[in-house]
Amino acid sequence: RKGLGVNFVCKRGLLSTLACTPYRTRDDWLFSATRYKNTLYLCKFESESQRAWEAQNPQLAKQMHFWGHKFEQYMTSNRPGALPDTSAPLRSGDQF
Repeated sequence: RKGLGVNFVCKRGLLSTLACTPYRTRDDWLFSATRYKNTLYLCKFESESQRAWEAQNPQLAKQMHFWGHKFEQYMTSNRPGALPDTSAPLRSGDQF
């Protein structure tokens, strides 16, 4: 069987966390990596401090989750090579 032909697979939240690490040195994070058919699958786990921050800032956390899902809508489409449908209602439960 062929692999995916990509180096890694992860969700946008993990990419954001890794990109911000040099600037947010007090933030903790935990993720795992699994290699399968020459592709790294990365999975982020929620830390205690992240859970506490979201509990203290529920409205901001909700708004930030919405922004992230909207970003995913702009960056993905239902079919390879097709343009994304950014006018469709946002459904945060959708998975790709």
